[in-house]
Amino acid sequence: MFAALITGKGSLEMVEFPEPTPAANGVVVDVSYCGVCGTDVHAYQSGQPYNPAICGHEWVGHVSAVGADVKGLRDGDRVVVAIAPACGRCAPCRAGQSDRCTVSFLSALGRESGAPPHGGFAPRIAVAASRVVKAHSALSDEQAAQVEPTTVSFHAVRRSGVRLGDVAVVQGAGPIGLGTMQWVRAAGAGVVIVVEPNERRRSLARELGAHHVVEPGSPADELVKELTHGLGADIVYECVGRPFAVQSAVDLARRGGSMCL
Repeated sequence: MFAALITGKGSLEMVEFPEPTPAANGVVVDVSYCGVCGTDVHAYQSGQPYNPAICGHEWVGHVSAVGADVKGLRDGDRVVVAIAPACGRCAPCRAGQSDRCTVSFLSALGRESGAPPHGGFAPRIAVAASRVVKAHSALSDEQAAQVEPTTVSFHAVRRSGVRLGDVAVVQGAGPIGLGTMQWVRAAGAGVVIVVEPNERRRSLARELGAHHVVEPGSPADELVKELTHGLGADIVYECVGRPFAVQSAVDLARRGGSMCL
């Protein structure tokens, strides 16, 4: 079996691996779709060392083998990739900080015990059963493959403290930005403004429910001032992921406002 791995700057190689088998507490999943994350793109463009276990970490597939100790999953179940739940035993968990569980954190990095030697850019992958969640039947495979990035934006909005009626700005209309924009609307923001240089992405943001879409720079500055009577946005979500965008996010927020990175 071959899996695609990013092995250097501009280098994507098909590497041969043995057919995966499940650990006693694991499953093998036949991958249907795997998304390309921004971290995959960054690793490909930068050439910085990249853990093979997370080279392709936005996938959906069907369970094809189940370990002897696994309960609640069986062959044929459609699942999406997940992060292991809090273990309840590590130092952070014992200190009441289950949201900082070491086991969960290591699984997010692909550094947990028994992590696979490759990611989801492969026909099959073996992972711990705690690393998968059954996919909702209402979701297509294409939609289910986007659960992981969708939960990233959901987590950001939930933690941000956005309030009913807020004027919210979302910088960047890539997958994370578009997801954030939709969650912000669902959370009750009164006005949602998306700042994006690409016309195609601006159009998509408008289709998905943004109240206003605008190019960055002076057009964005002027629109936010107009809509807030010169005060600035209540909250700004920075979804570009580049250093230059952090200052613009600060500039668009009002005094006493919030910024979510």
